[in-house]
Amino acid sequence: MASGTRKRSPNFSEIEIQTLLKEVEKNKSVLFSKLSSTTTNSAKKRVWESICAKVNSCNSTGHVRGVEEIRKKWTTYMSETKKKAAKQRKESKRTGGGPPPRDLTPCEETVIGIIGDTPIDGIPGGLDLAEEPEEPPAYEAESAGPSHITDSGSSCPGKCKSVLKYL
Repeated sequence: MASGTRKRSPNFSEIEIQTLLKEVEKNKSVLFSKLSSTTTNSAKKRVWESICAKVNSCNSTGHVRGVEEIRKKWTTYMSETKKKAAKQRKESKRTGGGPPPRDLTPCEETVIGIIGDTPIDGIPGGLDLAEEPEEPPAYEAESAGPSHITDSGSSCPGKCKSVLKYL
């Protein structure tokens, strides 16, 4: 092993994840507040340090985790849970065969409860730009701009004025 490589941290145990989620849920009003004054940021830092201490206290491997490692785990776990929940909701609206999507674990349900109104599915009624639409949208004559007006060889200003008044 080269002297520049570092040893991989052990995976988080189930009890560490449960402790992390319980503490984040208990302190979510401080952790996810929109204020960013110095006192609020220092309060957030103290809360993350407290969470780190509690997660380390239930650690059975003896590995001491840092605040950044705990925050990274929360961010990653939350992101993966949001993706899984979005996929599950999308699959539940589909028709056809195939196995149903896996249910969320109790820990994942807790994360969904913590993040609450954070968008999981995107904007209701929005377009999924990754998929091709079945039909191009139909344009009405009223919404067509001047580029759609063609002069068929006549130079009658009366016709043009009557067309333009509807635009």
